[in-house]
Amino acid sequence: MMLQQYLRYINLQYPENIEIYFSFNDMITIQPLLKFIYFPQLLQLTNIQLNQEYSEGKFNVYKQNTNLIINLSCQIFQFLMFVFFILCFQWIKKVLYKWIFCSRYFCCMSSLSLYINPKIIFKFSQSFYNICMELLKLKRFMSFQGLQKALFLNGWDMIFKTLLYTRNILTKNYIDIVQIIIAIIILILYFTIFLNFFKGKSKLSKKNSYQMFEMLSFCRQFLFLLFLIYVQSSQILQLGLLLMTSIFQIGFIFNYRCIFNKKNYIVQIVVEISVLTFILSSFLYIQEFNEYFNEEKKILLGWVQAIILSKGITIELIWICKDLLQKLIQNCRSQSQIVNNPIFP
Repeated sequence: MMLQQYLRYINLQYPENIEIYFSFNDMITIQPLLKFIYFPQLLQLTNIQLNQEYSEGKFNVYKQNTNLIINLSCQIFQFLMFVFFILCFQWIKKVLYKWIFCSRYFCCMSSLSLYINPKIIFKFSQSFYNICMELLKLKRFMSFQGLQKALFLNGWDMIFKTLLYTRNILTKNYIDIVQIIIAIIILILYFTIFLNFFKGKSKLSKKNSYQMFEMLSFCRQFLFLLFLIYVQSSQILQLGLLLMTSIFQIGFIFNYRCIFNKKNYIVQIVVEISVLTFILSSFLYIQEFNEYFNEEKKILLGWVQAIILSKGITIELIWICKDLLQKLIQNCRSQSQIVNNPIFP
């Protein structure tokens, strides 16, 4: 669904109704939380300019800031939370090994069993021990694989903001130098992940197929955003290149359909076909069609496009509601069976 919020930056004059549809994507964001904790004000302390607006194409219309640090404020906040998580994990690990995974803990539990029901103590000890083991398993997220997962999850946002910054690089002060270094590090990280995958690629398996699909999808993301940002001067060329990336993505999903369950496959296909249909129909908005395609027809097309784009979200919500309803019915049946067939009459 992340793809849809970037369609607004295609250098076309959309009717107001489709612009309103795009604005709904802004409601699903972490920005309100950042404002609540005064995060933008903290960035101002570093003399970062908040009003550096992009001056070309749709990015100027939406007053898109070109400052990389400002644009990556969500990711910076996530990084700080991740560092805090690592520090907490190290502290929890020390506590667990010093006070829990030792003979002293079991002696303490044995002493408590003299005053409290031993079965209760055993159940509590077992549950608490399992919780501690699960906490230790969080270590896997603090590896290169965990970093790779985080980079893929933030892929659309980070690549878009990094490529956008590369269109307007300045070297006026130390902040600009820091931003250049950040941009280089981000691009190197993604490039390293891409190279490491193909270097370490072994025999085909479902896991490797999923990783291959992730890499191909990442390539599509990169090309889509590259064409979106760097081909603002030609409407037809930009639409044609974006249409090509959508066709490729549909092909990737179809070729790797074995890695998806039925629900995910249907949602992915519907979302991509809706995006492809949107881009294809957007050719009617180019300047050459203005004399044949008036504003009334554009508004009508905008409603049709909004309905098409919402199909993927609608289908996903239907699947979620269906699963919740099935679980609710199953739980109700289980409860009724317990009531009708009690273990102790």
